[in-house]
Amino acid sequence: MLVSEALSRRRATRDYDPGFVIGDEVLMRLFSLVKLAPSAMNLQPWEFIVVRDAAAKKKLRACAMDQYQIKLASATVIVLGNTDMMAHFEPVYADLLALGGTTPERVEGSRRYVRRFDGDVRYRELWASRNAALAAMALMLAAQELGLDSGPMDGFYPEKVLAEFKVPANFLPVMLVTLGRRAKEPPYPRQWRRDFADMVHLDVFGEKKGRD
Repeated sequence: MLVSEALSRRRATRDYDPGFVIGDEVLMRLFSLVKLAPSAMNLQPWEFIVVRDAAAKKKLRACAMDQYQIKLASATVIVLGNTDMMAHFEPVYADLLALGGTTPERVEGSRRYVRRFDGDVRYRELWASRNAALAAMALMLAAQELGLDSGPMDGFYPEKVLAEFKVPANFLPVMLVTLGRRAKEPPYPRQWRRDFADMVHLDVFGEKKGRD
């Protein structure tokens, strides 16, 4: 499936077929694609909790304003961003060094650059969120290619998710993504989307194509 096809076909789904089950093999194929999402310095600051069990779904609904699609979907993925920027630094840069893509001196320079943010909590939270959001979009596009429907959700209480699912404090719950097979087609065509001239600025904010 072309990316253009996946983007065109993807619609946020709420009404899932409750009898449809995503098996482990499909789940592994899905995340073999998700792991290819881009990340800053290839540090891959993300983790995923795949919620499939009925009891776990009930807990998650309580954290997400009781939204019904969590119960109907085959699975809901809790997308987490890791604020520990050094979490995967060593294996990432050991691999890059082995591939000939860097030098020991540059590795040390990169390490110093990352460590400069150790005390900047706000930056690390933004960094983790940005990178995890890229993984969440990759998840939805990969799901579309594999014949799955998906739905992003930001209506949840992060603190409750952290507590209920025993997530370490250095992680941020960035998004929930439901996965499954839609029970019915969307009741209406895709809603209006802003076009190029309305949303794209050329070189500076306020300068748009077609203006004098």
